[in-house]
Amino acid sequence: MKYSNAMVNKYIEFKEKKFHYYTAGTGADAIIAIHGYGETGAHFYHLAQHIPEGFKMIAIDLPWHGKTGWNDRNQFFQEDLFQVINKLILEENCANGKVVLLGYSLGGRIALSLFEKYPQFFRSMILIAPDGFRKNFWYWFATKTWFGRMLFTYTLKYPAWLQATVKLFSSLGLITTGLKKFIKFHIDERSARDALHIRWMGLRAFQPNLSNIKSFIKKYEVKVEIIYGKNDRIISYKAGQRFARGLEEFCTVHILEGGHRLLLPEFVALYGKVITSVGES
Repeated sequence: MKYSNAMVNKYIEFKEKKFHYYTAGTGADAIIAIHGYGETGAHFYHLAQHIPEGFKMIAIDLPWHGKTGWNDRNQFFQEDLFQVINKLILEENCANGKVVLLGYSLGGRIALSLFEKYPQFFRSMILIAPDGFRKNFWYWFATKTWFGRMLFTYTLKYPAWLQATVKLFSSLGLITTGLKKFIKFHIDERSARDALHIRWMGLRAFQPNLSNIKSFIKKYEVKVEIIYGKNDRIISYKAGQRFARGLEEFCTVHILEGGHRLLLPEFVALYGKVITSVGES
């Protein structure tokens, strides 16, 4: 099997802004790759070395990430992303091929929500350590409720009370070390707090309805491959297993001996085979 390993930097205009993306491969079938929180399309670099012949990976930088020039504070919607993808497919000469939707971590939730809106457009999905299969109460509260948005904004502006609470709860053993590190990483620095606020609020429309998605998978016979790390402390594989029940004909769950960082070289060779498999469906 032949692979292409070159990632090329490119831009496309959308709503008078420059949307940045990378490509790898030269095929007519498109793989739309959506990265995780705080990352960029460049995080698919190792995967780019395992893109099968006949495919082209298009790895975008989401708004408020990487080199995409989305500097305003307006929300970004499924319709916006779909328009961007359509432009990219035309630009990259993939309009007559199949479209595979691939999402990692946050990108998994983005992919699920996009698929729910446009299920006929995507022939298959590959979801790696995906968010979206389990409702995050705090994310919903902070972005979808009036009081939650007010408290979220206040906390990011004046984080001392949260930092003190985390310190107390940690001393009492009421929160995990992982959660403590997560809060510290996103709260301690002003720049990280600003990024968290605009990314959470700007992308809050991407909340998938799993019942709808399961119905569409069956209706359109969409092949879905879900890949988890057995030792992932951020996103558990159990939610994906629950989702896959009743979809055995279309949905396969893979559990690897790893954690959340499943785009490392030791894992991505498998994904080339998975791409070939879904491309044949």
